[in-house]
Amino acid sequence: MKCGVCSVLLASVLLGGCLAPAKQPDPARSDVPTDVHRERWRSGVALVVETVPQSELAGFALVIDAGAARDPVGKEGLAHWVEHLVFRGRHRAEPSVERKLSAAVASWNGFTSHDVVAFYAFATKAELPQLAQLLADIMSEPLAGIADGVYEHERRVVEAERGFRSDHTPGQVGDWLYQSVFPQHHPYARPVGGTASSIASLTVADASRFVQEYYRPERMTLYVLTPRDVAGAA
Repeated sequence: MKCGVCSVLLASVLLGGCLAPAKQPDPARSDVPTDVHRERWRSGVALVVETVPQSELAGFALVIDAGAARDPVGKEGLAHWVEHLVFRGRHRAEPSVERKLSAAVASWNGFTSHDVVAFYAFATKAELPQLAQLLADIMSEPLAGIADGVYEHERRVVEAERGFRSDHTPGQVGDWLYQSVFPQHHPYARPVGGTASSIASLTVADASRFVQEYYRPERMTLYVLTPRDVAGAA
């Protein structure tokens, strides 16, 4: 796939190609730098494209407007677990998203906060077609092809991360701060990483429900860095 068709891919990520962009009037458009394009697709995805003609880098950041504050009571750590699982997705019987990113991309990762889950990947501009395909896979089928053993493995990983945070680290200090500021039953008072018991209670069905409810186009903001004006070509 050539870079020239990346815009077609980005515009048909979901809903069988029903993502033809619908440009919205922006009263503040004159204040936006000329190399930044913003629009909202009819599906609801918010798109921001930054074109840097001389850049040797390209990539994306995908933000889901649903973080740990959306975890059901007793299921704290669910949003974080799902973030890990997305990287283990396998599409078309290919290697996992994580393995493909590790093989091709200079910088990639994800993170979960109370408010959002985010994924990003940046590499040389020659990798843009591959990044576009990975992005399409993540947006359309976040948990594709994940075996039962992988769910359990990633549960152990997030529990290990939670244990690391519990040993008087800055992460635990942050949890204490949130618990002291917000009322006991406020979503922000609950730890992003969950507790030992809440993580142990997580199921495949929990992950599927979270994705179905929150990994939806209207909750997605997509930032694209490119040396080409993919917005103009869309």
